[in-house]
Amino acid sequence: MKIGEALRKKRLELGLTQQEMCEGILSRPFYAKVESGKNRINAESLFKILFARQIDLVEFGKLVQGTYDSAENKAEKRYQSQMNVAVSTKDLKLMEKYCQDIIESSNDEILQLRALVALAYFKGELGGLSKEIRVKIKEKFDEGRNWTKRPELLGLLANTMLLWDQDDLNYWIGDLLKKAKKKAVSDLIADCKIKLNTVPIQ
Repeated sequence: MKIGEALRKKRLELGLTQQEMCEGILSRPFYAKVESGKNRINAESLFKILFARQIDLVEFGKLVQGTYDSAENKAEKRYQSQMNVAVSTKDLKLMEKYCQDIIESSNDEILQLRALVALAYFKGELGGLSKEIRVKIKEKFDEGRNWTKRPELLGLLANTMLLWDQDDLNYWIGDLLKKAKKKAVSDLIADCKIKLNTVPIQ
């Protein structure tokens, strides 16, 4: 859905006229052309309308994301969704197929590593993961500044906890707990559930 279409959808949900929707921000004729896709709206005006009409930014973002998201991001989301289906149904053949697709086609190395670990777990072959794979995974945490705020790295940690010795786990969990002191633990857990589309390994 394009921005103009999303604005029209939200306006109709609110029961507003075009004049009421853009009042004090844009002229009605200009706004009407935004809704019809003939005019582009700048970011400042868009946010003014969204805030003035108390339209949830996340919800609005979801409406337009499919139109403006890159092909690469769409592909990564598709891979993630496929893996989630395979994991939830515990379908090993399907998981092997999707893991292979991810390994061969995805540009997201973290997603590739998560797929490898999830597949090894479900096949009972975690212990057989090569030293090279383990080193690659560790490097991701070392490279990732503020890794505790990056959903993809939190997902990688969740998927790989069974691989690490106690010292490594103590270090990473300690880092997470430091961040949790700044935030209620329940909020941190809620954030992780919302932000992470993890491939569960339990």
